[in-house]
Amino acid sequence: MRRYTTPTIEVTVEGVDLTGCEVYVTLWQQGTEVTTQPGANDVAYDGADTTITVAYTQEQTARLVEGHARMQVNWLDADGRRNATDSAVVQVTGNLLGRVVDHA
Repeated sequence: MRRYTTPTIEVTVEGVDLTGCEVYVTLWQQGTEVTTQPGANDVAYDGADTTITVAYTQEQTARLVEGHARMQVNWLDADGRRNATDSAVVQVTGNLLGRVVDHA
């Protein structure tokens, strides 16, 4: 993931059907938390694993610094039970144009 960009990342949660759940994807780095809540159309189950598509804004990626960040998926099921994955390491890289750029 590169700072100040708008990446779309696919996250796979193995062996769990998260369709119909309230899903949160969190990036955490040095005390900074960036949490997104994908929409129902961004969570797909293929019969074995769930794929979550997460889109980040320039402002969100700008909050991170170069280096490693941790990513984790949390969810609430229909009964209100909460669960979470183990965290995974995500590499954050720099950007020479270190500012948000708006479309003119």
